[in-house]
Amino acid sequence: VSLKFVNQQNVDGSIDGMLIGTIQAAVSTYSAKQTGRKARATMMEKAKAGWYPSYAKIGYLNAKNPHPTSKTDGNIIVFDPERGSVIKELLKKYSSGNYSILNLQEWLDETGFQTRSGKRMSYSAIGQIIRDPFYYGFLRWGGLEIIGKHKPLIDKKVYELNQYVAARHRNFLIRERKHNFLLRG
Repeated sequence: VSLKFVNQQNVDGSIDGMLIGTIQAAVSTYSAKQTGRKARATMMEKAKAGWYPSYAKIGYLNAKNPHPTSKTDGNIIVFDPERGSVIKELLKKYSSGNYSILNLQEWLDETGFQTRSGKRMSYSAIGQIIRDPFYYGFLRWGGLEIIGKHKPLIDKKVYELNQYVAARHRNFLIRERKHNFLLRG
């Protein structure tokens, strides 16, 4: 394998060129890892401030904060009036115990609800929404667990009721492994 640096003419097959190429590769690797470390630190700082530091979950939108107080709250998560009300209704319907995830998927299809990419909402995505505490205002990020500053779609009581209904749908079973293989999990 030979490394090619477009903007460096002195990297050739000689011993000196190989040394320079190795140093440039090491510096490039270090720079990429350093940038990643800084990005993770900035995202954690934003999460500690109570703001979700990534792309908004369905039912929310990324927006500019009209009144930022620090550099971490320049971009925030806000309620999506179009999709948020549908997700709120979905969570309330599930908490009634009268709907399964498949029923909710059919209901979403009937309403014409689509993901941001214009696709049908998948079974697993609906299950993730039902299990996600983000929708009652709880923020989890990189081991941090706090109440976020975003507007909750439901209250904690509805969230806990959804967890109970989900457990009841699976007959309160806990998945256990029959065999504990070496590389599993």
